[in-house]
Amino acid sequence: MTNGMGTYSHLRVATAITLFLFPLAGNSVTGWSSYLFTLICLLSLFNLSHPKPKLDHRERKLLALVVLLFTCFMISNLVNGWGPKQTSELGVEVRYILFIPLYLLLRSYPQTIIWLMLGAIGGVFIAAGQSLYDIYTLGLDRAYGIYKSPGFLAMGTLMLSTLTIPILPLIKKPLARNSIIVIIVISCIITVILSGSRSAYLALIGWLIILLALHFGWRGFVSATLGTVILGWILFTNVDIIHERSETAVNEIAEYLATEDKSDAEHYFGSTAQRFPLWHAAILMYRDNPVWGVGRGNYNRNAKLYAQRGELHPLGAIHPHPHSGYLEIMASNGTVGLTVFLTLLGYIAWMFRTGTQGVASLAGWAFSLLVIFTALFEPCTFIYGNFLALYLIVLAGLSAWQFSLSSGYSPTSTDR
Repeated sequence: MTNGMGTYSHLRVATAITLFLFPLAGNSVTGWSSYLFTLICLLSLFNLSHPKPKLDHRERKLLALVVLLFTCFMISNLVNGWGPKQTSELGVEVRYILFIPLYLLLRSYPQTIIWLMLGAIGGVFIAAGQSLYDIYTLGLDRAYGIYKSPGFLAMGTLMLSTLTIPILPLIKKPLARNSIIVIIVISCIITVILSGSRSAYLALIGWLIILLALHFGWRGFVSATLGTVILGWILFTNVDIIHERSETAVNEIAEYLATEDKSDAEHYFGSTAQRFPLWHAAILMYRDNPVWGVGRGNYNRNAKLYAQRGELHPLGAIHPHPHSGYLEIMASNGTVGLTVFLTLLGYIAWMFRTGTQGVASLAGWAFSLLVIFTALFEPCTFIYGNFLALYLIVLAGLSAWQFSLSSGYSPTSTDR
């Protein structure tokens, strides 16, 4: 019995350390997000031989939907022909399956989630520091972060920040709690602004409204919205990078809409307007492959074929994805995959919205709304390994925390 308890203790400590390091080292050293995610999953596989907590029916439905989404990916790839590209993509998709033992691990040791939350506070702060370093030390035009992706830097920081909310009630001293809130909000604003990601600008506005509403109560939603809009306007008129990139986006969209022949290969569109031919490519693929789509990883190949036939502007084939999570799933996995994907996102939002664990449930709901909104403009969360690892860790942490609390777990308990 002693050996068994010792094993539990060692596994709990190893899990806590790895979860704490995930947002810290993952935001500091290239590739460590995937390495640490792999390590956490290995620990979770080892945990499968231990007794499991009794899951709520809502948890079982969540796990079932995740498995169903992975199944759709597999069938779509098999229907469209399996090749080297699909083998490469499988390394990303398998993370959905690994979510199951990962979730069971966190439910078995809910106290380790606190360390993930603490690490998230540091991770958000590190992201802001990287942004300032990129701009003011390296002299870059935008903050790129260690992964050289402004979108990953900004969206990842916003996603991480949701993990910091449930820990706030555990901080009894008002000064310390309010200081952490200020650090988180300022760090998010700095990171998003310096990233220059216009999608992240929109996500930040929505996220600030959610944060203010959570802090002041939903009765203060109108005031929170008004305050955020005023803040956004002040930043737009006084921060050069926001003003320049927003103005450029408006001009590029206006130019695209004013162009009569939008498939004319001789006409070049700016980076914002390029999203229109990218979206057009996804729609064409869905038109021709409505049930199972074209398969994961086949977007660019199919887009080039449409461009060669003159159905699509060549700019619609310059990226490996259509710059929209929903259109990416629609093109790659068809009606079946899109239906499961929308069901999963909707279910996660409902699961948190109907939760009764106060701040923990509201944090999960805020996270789910953030993901639903950002998926309109960015598919990175679901197609790139580092981003998907972050998404699944945050989802597992917030979900396991909510249901652990609802099953009687107390954060002040010292029991296993």
